[in-house]
Amino acid sequence: MPDNWRLLGASLTGRAHEQRGLPNQDALAAASRLDGHLLLAVADGAGSAPLSAEGAELACRTAIACLSAVPTPEPEPALRLALAKAATAVHSHARRAGKPARDYACTLLLAVASDRFVSGLQLGDGAVVTATAGGLERLTPGWRSAYAGETVFLTSPGAAGLASVASRPAAEVSGIALLTDGLEPVATDLASGRPFGPFFEPLFRFAAANTEAGMQAGRNRQLEELLGSDRIRSRTHDDTTLLLAARGTA
Repeated sequence: MPDNWRLLGASLTGRAHEQRGLPNQDALAAASRLDGHLLLAVADGAGSAPLSAEGAELACRTAIACLSAVPTPEPEPALRLALAKAATAVHSHARRAGKPARDYACTLLLAVASDRFVSGLQLGDGAVVTATAGGLERLTPGWRSAYAGETVFLTSPGAAGLASVASRPAAEVSGIALLTDGLEPVATDLASGRPFGPFFEPLFRFAAANTEAGMQAGRNRQLEELLGSDRIRSRTHDDTTLLLAARGTA
């Protein structure tokens, strides 16, 4: 993994979806470039969209492929291009399938870590969180709407103009987390939107800890067990997805 980044990721179907016989509509993806850039993506399919799980998976896969292929000397143009490519892929897939694009609606979170910057893009709800020497911070502003529960999706008109992009110097960042809104009641203060230290701090330490080769799958299962615990599921009935990157401690 580039620059000693260590990854953990898990995604779990929420109770509300289980009760309705719906699949997990979240998706996540990660990759590293030959130049050492770390690429992360998380998407949350709209609960009201019948094919949103497919849209979320396609959006993540397309965005990562785009970020892997294009030069990224300046992070914002690269992230916005990845967003545009993901939207085009979803609209094109819907057209070929003879379905309305809104059937594939999803949010999208992206992050790129290079030797210069850690940069993030946020379209819709969820959160991109960074760990620094000064504490935990949202890298991108939290989504705000005049109406509770309303968000913007990749297939929404004018979506590109509603995406926020932000960067920090890479030397300041020791951890990155992308999470869907199902985890926000547990991982953030819903009034202020600030990340909740007792949730993130032990997870970043766990992600950063040295581990033997071949143990990564077991560590991801441990993260999945956390997402499936009563502590989490008693506070949210939505799908929960968490993608963590932390600089190794050894």
